[in-house]
Amino acid sequence: MKRLLALLLVLCIPLLSQVNPGVGNPAAVSATYKPTGATTAVRYDAALADLGVKPESYGARGNTTTDDYAALGRAIAGATDRPITLTRPYRVASNLTFPATCSVTFARGGSLVIDSGVTVTFNGNVNAGLHRIFNGSGTVAFGPSSVAEVYPQWWGALADTSAANSYHGTDCTAAIQSALDTLKPVRFTDGGYYVSASLKLPDQTSHPYKSSALIGVNSNKNGMSERGNCFIEAATDPLFEPKTTFVTTCPTTRVHIRNLCFQSHNLGTTMFKNIAYSGGIFEDNLVVGFGQVFSTTSAVAVIRNNKFIGQRDSVLKPQSNNYSADTWWVNNYFNGDPAQASVVLVNLLGSASCHFIGNYWDYAATGIWVNQCYGTAGKNEISGNTFDILGEAIKLSNVSELNISSNTFRRSQYSGKATYLPNCSIATPWSAIKFTDNVHTTTIVGNTYSDCDKFMYFASGGSGYYNLFEDGNSGLGCVAVDSTYLNPGLSSYPLGGTSIRLGSRDAWVFPSAGAIRDIQTDFLGGAVSDLPWQTTLVSSGTVSNGTSVAGHEGIARITSAASGSSGAAYLTAATQVVSGGESSGIVFQAVSTTNLLMRFGWANALSGTITDGIYAEISGTTLSGKSATTSVAGATGSTYTLAAGTWYHLVVRKNTSTAYGQYALYDMAGNLLWTDLISGTTIISTVPMQHGVYAANTSPSAATAMVDVDWMGLSLNHTPARGR
Repeated sequence: MKRLLALLLVLCIPLLSQVNPGVGNPAAVSATYKPTGATTAVRYDAALADLGVKPESYGARGNTTTDDYAALGRAIAGATDRPITLTRPYRVASNLTFPATCSVTFARGGSLVIDSGVTVTFNGNVNAGLHRIFNGSGTVAFGPSSVAEVYPQWWGALADTSAANSYHGTDCTAAIQSALDTLKPVRFTDGGYYVSASLKLPDQTSHPYKSSALIGVNSNKNGMSERGNCFIEAATDPLFEPKTTFVTTCPTTRVHIRNLCFQSHNLGTTMFKNIAYSGGIFEDNLVVGFGQVFSTTSAVAVIRNNKFIGQRDSVLKPQSNNYSADTWWVNNYFNGDPAQASVVLVNLLGSASCHFIGNYWDYAATGIWVNQCYGTAGKNEISGNTFDILGEAIKLSNVSELNISSNTFRRSQYSGKATYLPNCSIATPWSAIKFTDNVHTTTIVGNTYSDCDKFMYFASGGSGYYNLFEDGNSGLGCVAVDSTYLNPGLSSYPLGGTSIRLGSRDAWVFPSAGAIRDIQTDFLGGAVSDLPWQTTLVSSGTVSNGTSVAGHEGIARITSAASGSSGAAYLTAATQVVSGGESSGIVFQAVSTTNLLMRFGWANALSGTITDGIYAEISGTTLSGKSATTSVAGATGSTYTLAAGTWYHLVVRKNTSTAYGQYALYDMAGNLLWTDLISGTTIISTVPMQHGVYAANTSPSAATAMVDVDWMGLSLNHTPARGR
C-alpha cells in the first residue's frame, strides 16, 4: 500500500503544478538546468522537466487567431526562474518581453505568431531545433544576454536547394532577412539556401556597438566541393545592399562572413553594392560565378583565405564616391572566367593603405589595376603574391605611394593566349607590370618573373614617371624592361624625384630612344654662380652659406635687404621651350614665411611680372600651382600650408601632351603631402623661358634670411642634337 501511494503521489505532482504553477515545490525535488548555449544554469522543478511552464495553464489558446499576449504575460510572471515551454502557435498582438530570468523552449509545433508592428524581445535563453518558431510580420529582438546566434530555419527557411531542383529550392529570402535584422550572428547549417531578392544589411551607424555576421559550416575551404557544404544561391542582383536608402554616402556596415559558399547562375550578379563594408571580416568563403563582389566602399576590413572562382567582373570595384582604405587582402585565390574578354580581378580605384599579401591570381585579362591611387591616406602594398596566366598582372595608372615587392610573375605571354585565355582583350605584349600614365613614388623590389613578354612595360602615350625605385628583381624568359615609350627615360637620380633610380643589383640595358638630359646642382654653398643656374641678386638681396645639417650638407641661403622687395634668384637664361615632359625638383626650407614670396619652375621672368610660365608659388605659408600664357593666368584648385624651418621636396612638371601642369610636395621621408594640376589654355608650350628659383621678402624691416636651398634638378624631354 505504501508503494502504491508513493507512485500516485509522483504521478499527481505534474498535474497539480500545472493547475497551480505558483505553488512551491519541496527542495528535495528541485534541480538545476543549463539550456543549450546558456552560460549559467537555471533552477526548475524536476517534476516539470519535460514540460516546464505551459502558457495554456494561464489561459493561452495557441490557435494562431486568439491574442495570447495577456496569457503569455501571466505565464512569464508565474514562471519566475522556471523555463517556459511553447508547444502551440501563440498569437502576440502587443509588444512582449521575456526577461533574462526566463528561458523559453520551443517544442516542434510551438511558435509565436507576431502581428505587424509588434516586437517580441528575448532577454533570456531560447532553445529550439531547426524548425520554424516565428511567424507573422512582426519583429523579433534578442538582448545581449540571450542567444549567441540565430538560424534562418527559425523563420521558415529550408536548406533544400540543390542540383536536383536546378538550384531553385524554397525561397529563403524573408527568413534570412528576419534573421539578419536581429543583429545576431546568423548560422547556416548544411544545405543550399535560395535567395530571390536582395538582402538588406542593417546600418550599424544606428547600432554602434553591434555587428552582423553570417557563419556557415564549411570548415575547410580547400577541401570543399565547388559549391561547398552549405551555400547561398543568389538569384538576385545584388545579393546584399544597405537597409537604409543609399543617397550620397554608403551606410556603415560591420558584417562578418565566414565559412560560407555564395554562388550565382545569373550572369553579372553583384554581391555587395552601395555598402560601406567597414570593420568587417570576410574569410574562409567560396564565391562562385559572380560578376562583382565588393562594388562598394570598404574600409578597415579584412578579406582573407577566400576563393573567388570564375569571376565575370571584379572582386573589388569601387563605384562613384566610394573607395577602399585600410583593408587587408590576405591569402585569397582570385580566379577569372577564361571565357570573358576583359575581367579585372581587382580594380583598386581611388584607394589608399590597401594591402594585398600572399594572394594567388590567374585566368583574367588583368590581375589588379591600381588606378587614381595617390596614397595620401597611406601607402598601398602588393607583396608576396603569385600572378599566373594574366594579360597584365599589375596595371598602373595615376599612382603614387605604392610598394610592389616579393611577388612571383609567370606565364604572362601573348603566345599562350589561344591556350589559356582565347578571348582576352589585352593586345601584345603581355606584361607583369604595365605602366600607362603618371606613376611615381613607387618601389618595385625583390620580385621574380618567368615566361612573360615583359616584366616592366611602359605603354605608348604614357608620361609622368618619376621617383620609381627598382632593385633586386630577377627572372628569365622575358624582356626585363621595355622603355621604348618611356618619356622621360631612365637614369640614376638619387634626390631628384624626376626619373627612375635603378638599383645596383640590376644589369639592364635600355634603348636610347626617348632618352633625357638631367641637370642638377647639389648646392655646396651660396656661390655667386652655380651653373647652369646664374645667381641674380634682387634689390640688394644676398646669397650666403647656410647652416648644414645631417642630410643637407651644403646649403645656399637667400637673404633679403633691410628695405624694398628684395632677395635673390638662381636662374637659367630664358632659352628653354617647355614642350612637354619636362620635370623639375627642388629641396628647400623656408627660414621665414613673413612676407615671403617664392617661385619655382619656368617663367618668362620669375623675379618680375609673369606673362608666360608654369611654376609653383609660395606666398607667406601658402603653396599653390600657377601657370600663364600670354598673360592669361591659371591656378590650382587647392593649396598647401607650409611650416617654417621644415625641409620639403617640391616638384613641378609638364605633361608630355602639353595638356596640363602637375605639382607635388613631399616631406623628406618621401611622403606625398600635396598634389594638384592645372589644365587648359593657360598651359604654355612655345615661349622660351627661364628656369629656377626666386625668393624675396616683399616688405622687410631688416635683413631677413628667407629660404635655404639644398638641391635643384631639371630633366628635359629630349636629347640635344649633336650630329651623331
